[in-house]
Order: sequence, then structure tokens, then C-alpha cells
Amino acid sequence: PRFIEGLSTSRPRRRLRGPSAVRRCKKSPRRVLRGVSSSRPRRRRESYHPARGGAATVLAARLDGRRRYRDLDATTRPLEPARFVAALRATFPQFAQRGRGGGFAQQDAEELYSSLLATLANSLKEEGGGNVVDSLLGMDMEERLTCPECDAEPEVVKRDTARKLVCNIQGGTAGDNVNHLFEGLKLGLAGSLEKNSEILGRNAVWTKTSRVAKLAPYLCVQYMRFFWKATPDSADHTGVKCKIMRPVSFTDTLDVYPFCNPALQAAIKANRDKYGAQLEAAREAKAAASAEPEEKKAKTDGDAEMADAKPEDEDPALAAAIAMSMDEGSDDAAKHAALLESCGLPADFQGHYELFSIVSHKGRSADGGHYMGWVKQEDGKGVNNKWLVFDDDLVSESTQEFIMGLKGGGDEHMSYLQFYRAKKGGI
Repeated sequence: PRFIEGLSTSRPRRRLRGPSAVRRCKKSPRRVLRGVSSSRPRRRRESYHPARGGAATVLAARLDGRRRYRDLDATTRPLEPARFVAALRATFPQFAQRGRGGGFAQQDAEELYSSLLATLANSLKEEGGGNVVDSLLGMDMEERLTCPECDAEPEVVKRDTARKLVCNIQGGTAGDNVNHLFEGLKLGLAGSLEKNSEILGRNAVWTKTSRVAKLAPYLCVQYMRFFWKATPDSADHTGVKCKIMRPVSFTDTLDVYPFCNPALQAAIKANRDKYGAQLEAAREAKAAASAEPEEKKAKTDGDAEMADAKPEDEDPALAAAIAMSMDEGSDDAAKHAALLESCGLPADFQGHYELFSIVSHKGRSADGGHYMGWVKQEDGKGVNNKWLVFDDDLVSESTQEFIMGLKGGGDEHMSYLQFYRAKKGGI
């Protein structure tokens, strides 16, 4: 059997004649972005409006063009995106740098991803303002600065746009090393900086706390695995780029409630409470039906089954509980629904995102190694445990269990960029 180069042959996989692959050329982020189905061009009468911008416009057309998607869907053979790569290197000269051997140098997948999104955000405008990128991946971050050295110093609140959350792995001290994605995200939203204090009349260390004020339908998470290490004892003192190999585990569902500001938390909590009330009412209705005398139970079995299938529509007790929850604080409920819908999320969103794409990196060198793309395979039924692995021009299958093992700690592939999509309803 033939196995993908650079991977262990112990994991179950097979060569596919399915989705087409893209030959090398910084393919992994591109394959993952293609997993965001909403990023495809819409119907012609709802098309985007690329702004004029020279090479940036050409790049946007190459990445988002209908012809490229049709080509990918129409064949199982590898495609060489030569025009896209030429436009990429013309727009971003750093991606045209060459290594010692004369070939193109290895580049950071996150730098490519961020550069692409910045260019597309400036080029793909939506009618009525805004852009396609931020409507899919853009978050509003609420940053609060406080001065611990002077309580009289007023708090500074800032808002900014971000297109990813950062999982900080090291944190700077031994005690801050993390073992799980939740810990790393929490650490990445906190920090400190030196800033002038008007009351003290000098610079002081301020504490920075960030929270998400506006979510998006899709969420990108970057594992901060690469960092710059100073080398004061070296001849040129230039430093060296290093990779953190520490394992950081993750799950296939991400709860963003702890990372949101109070307004978003209130909207998410209201939906969770409502969902919990529905489950509790359904449980009580089922218990009441099972406690009926045997002579009545036979008559009501059909109604009880329908109550289990659609308790909010069929069971009177549950309907009353839902109506009560809707009546209580109806103004707040409308406000919460409007806030979530402004984020492009369903009105019943409960703060959960599901993992559907990964860009992994293999190797100990930050300037070398190998990137691969992993995309969850869709079956149209919402239940699937298979993933597709894009390794240059090879496509193979993997499993959910193997994906959960891309946490690092060895020389094999480890997750570097993760992409989540909002889940509707409960977990």
C-alpha cells in the first residue's frame, strides 16, 4: 500500500479518488478556507463587488473566482493554482523569498492566512457596507485597560476587530504553561503593557483584559507555537525562530461563553436557560405519562411518543413552560435575539462551535517542516466521523479519533490553525 509521505503508517487511511487536491503552493490554508461554504460566490445577482486595487484585486479574483471552484469540483486530479500563486507573490513579496538552495523559502501558514484575509477584506465588499471576510470571520474585541498602581486612574475601553483567537502556549513563565485549549485561550485574552499614567505623571504597567463583544459564524484559533528567541551570545545577535512542541489538547466542541463580554454572555445564558427549561419540561411530561394507570397508559402511548418527538408543539405542560419563559423579560429576549442575529448567528445560539478544519505543521523547525490541511467530510446528515486529509496532491481519509491526537508533543503533525463553525441549538 502507498502511504502519505511523512506520516506514520500505523493510522487507518486509504487513497481517495474524491475531492481534488491542490499541488503544494501554500495549499493548506486555501483548502481550509474552501471549507467555509459561505465564502463561495453567491448567485450572480447577489455577487460581491471587488474594489479596485491592482494586484490585490487580481488576488481576490483568483482566490474567490467561480471558475476556480468549478475546476476543483469538476475533477479528482490535482490542480496547480499557478495564476493564484503568481498574484500572491506579486501582492506579498515576502512569499517570493528564496532559501539557501535557490527554491522558494518555507512560509508561515498563519502569515499567509492573515495576509489573504486582509486583502480579501479590502477587495470583497458587500452591498450596504462591510465586507465578506468580516461577516464570516470578523469579531469585535472589547479591550479594557486598568492601572493597578493607581486606583484613581480611569479605566480605558477600546474596541478592535480580530479575525482569530490566540491560544497562548507558554505565557512567559513556567507556571503559565497550558495543557488544554481553554487554558491557552484564557491566557491569550489577558496581558499587561506599559502605558503613561496621567495621574502618576509617568509610565506604569497596565493590566489588559480582552473579551469578545461580537462573534461570527466561523471562528479561527491559532496555536502560538512559533516564537522569536533572543541569542545575545551569538555573533550576529539576530535571534532564532523556535517552535513550541508542548502538547495542548482540544475537543471537537468549543464553548466561547467564558470569553465573551457581559452582553453576549447574557444572550447566550438566556438561550441555555430556555433550552434547559424545555428539556426539564419534557422530562416531567414523560415522567407524568409513565406514572398514569395502566388502563389509561395504553390510550395515551401515542400521544406520549409525539410529545417526545416534538414536546414544544404537542405537550401542554411544556408549551406552557415555554410560553412563560418567552413572556418573562420579552424585551430582553428581543434584545438578545437581535444581538445574536447581528453577529450572523441563529437566535437560539448557545455559545458552542464545532471543529471542522485544521491546518497542521510537522517538524521542529519554524522555517521548515510540512503543512497539511484536514477538513471534516460532509454527508448531508449532520453525523459524520470521517475527515479528509490534503497533503499536497494526495487526498486520504482519517478519523475523528486521529484528529483529536493532533495536539503536539512529538515529531508528528500538530494542530496550528483550527476553524470552528457555530452550532445551532444545544450541544
